[in-house]
Amino acid sequence: MWEPIVVRINYGLGTLLLVAGLAYYFLGMGTDFSDEKSDAEAQMTKIVNAQRRYYLENSEYVYFTRRRDQMQEGFQALGLNLDEAQQSGFDFDAGVGDDNDELKLRALTQTSQVANGKIAPLIYEVTMVKGAQESESWL
Repeated sequence: MWEPIVVRINYGLGTLLLVAGLAYYFLGMGTDFSDEKSDAEAQMTKIVNAQRRYYLENSEYVYFTRRRDQMQEGFQALGLNLDEAQQSGFDFDAGVGDDNDELKLRALTQTSQVANGKIAPLIYEVTMVKGAQESESWL
């Protein structure tokens, strides 16, 4: 007696959930992150310009990891404000690339932001060679 009603409700709910899931996927709801990406790109542009100036003056790059204390030292050496950069929701690091002349700059989504579900794990990478920007990409 209850079986036909339960089956119809099950099929109805299942169909609604399937349609909602497909709509969410195809409409890209919540997966664009264009504002966050543009914030990271703007901060990375400042870092690239500061690294370029530093390289022209000293013939070397400033290297730092995404640990806050090391980022602070690196940003101070480059004359940048770390607090302003971290408001973008990204941490930054600068390290040696594939060749000793290369510098790899990365913007990585802050772990706390990912853990809270506010943003997906994103990485933006810029490669510089001898003070000139070579490539940039979202990974």
